[in-house]
Amino acid sequence: GAVMAAGIGYAAFRSHLQLSQEPEELTLTLRLMGRVSGRVQVEATGEGLAGVQVSCTLSDDGEILVTRSAETDPQGRFVLGDLPSGRCSLYASVPGFVRASQTVTVEEGRAIKDVVLELRRGATMRGVVLGPDEKTPVAGAKVEWGYRHEVRTDEAGRFTLENLDPQQSGVSMFSSSGPDGRSVR
Repeated sequence: GAVMAAGIGYAAFRSHLQLSQEPEELTLTLRLMGRVSGRVQVEATGEGLAGVQVSCTLSDDGEILVTRSAETDPQGRFVLGDLPSGRCSLYASVPGFVRASQTVTVEEGRAIKDVVLELRRGATMRGVVLGPDEKTPVAGAKVEWGYRHEVRTDEAGRFTLENLDPQQSGVSMFSSSGPDGRSVR
């Protein structure tokens, strides 16, 4: 059978036991949860941002244990509680800014304070995708930058990619969605 025990501020204990006919006494040891708190701010000014969703994906040996999120207060502060031990990947996304991220290690019963997620203004890239003749615009082409940015060209072959990290290089991939499978890099 399965047994589970939980308490406020403690990680749930789960175990599968083989029950016998004889009464037996069990000892269930609960582990204290961890906590992460900090602030989301604009890199250039240090201004805290209110109403930003801060998310934490907590994993252990590649296995995702839990995902938590919290919203920042008027000063940009956030608190994520009830976290089991593991690696916590924190991130905050705000329109007009590059996604901010940081990884911290949560330990049993420990509070990690003063984590700062700094948001930088993103860059914008505009352009046009032309066919092999270098004159004819290609409508509906997919344009990718890195792993997080993807758009399709309009009828004039134009595209706009926003919120790019100016400090990070990317690879522009241009591929036609036409029936002939043309691609241009």
